[in-house]
Amino acid sequence: DTYKSLALKALKRAADALDGLNDDVAGDFTWLIDAYSTAVSICPGDDWTIRTKALLLHRAGRVSEAGDIYKDLALRLGDKYYVWSEFAGCVSELAVKIGMLCKAVLMERNEDFLGLIRLDLAEELLKQGKKEAAALEVKLHKDHYSSKGWNIKQRALDLERACGQFDFLGEDNRNIYYEYIPFAEEYAYSEIPYRDLVFVDEWTSQEGKKFQKYVDGGHAEVVINIRKFPQLKKAKLGQIWSFKLHAASLEKDIPLIVKR
Repeated sequence: DTYKSLALKALKRAADALDGLNDDVAGDFTWLIDAYSTAVSICPGDDWTIRTKALLLHRAGRVSEAGDIYKDLALRLGDKYYVWSEFAGCVSELAVKIGMLCKAVLMERNEDFLGLIRLDLAEELLKQGKKEAAALEVKLHKDHYSSKGWNIKQRALDLERACGQFDFLGEDNRNIYYEYIPFAEEYAYSEIPYRDLVFVDEWTSQEGKKFQKYVDGGHAEVVINIRKFPQLKKAKLGQIWSFKLHAASLEKDIPLIVKR
């Protein structure tokens, strides 16, 4: 068996202790960031250590450096909601920030983890002038907290007053999510070039999942679960679509974002 080193365990204890301190008490923790930099150089495949370094950089006000790390983590851990919610704190572009929070909400099915993220999203939607969408995020937050018997924080009540009252027609903001997520993906994957692939096959598995296959003449073959890329529902056999592909390994190309 392989066990995590005592040094990494000690770093995690230090980071956890710092997380429980306010900024006045924490003081200058550059030494801890430097220690994490050393750990990352020695264990470059430890994504949790890399993520903690990004969190420390963000808290220290070194937001640009943290954002560079999250760009890399978005490739490696792009299916984790917390990567996108934390990445959102590293960007200033409002549409991109909203898109990242939307992606986090859409990605995580356990509502227990989304409470604060929904409030963050509501705040940014208010800045964008989308009061009804913001109000719905606050409502979903409050409804879940009430169902769990949890205390509703003052922040949620303040946001509710700022949004105003609405008669909601839908149960969620999926139309908003799909509108803004492309901004987040384009930002996160801006350095990856597009490649043209042809739609050659589609089928439904025994579990009822729908798949499509795209090829580029023999160099790349991509099989896609349509649930993860709803924009491909309108694709027709023989069409050419542009993909951004990231090679997670020598044997596998993973589609990130697509455009027609």
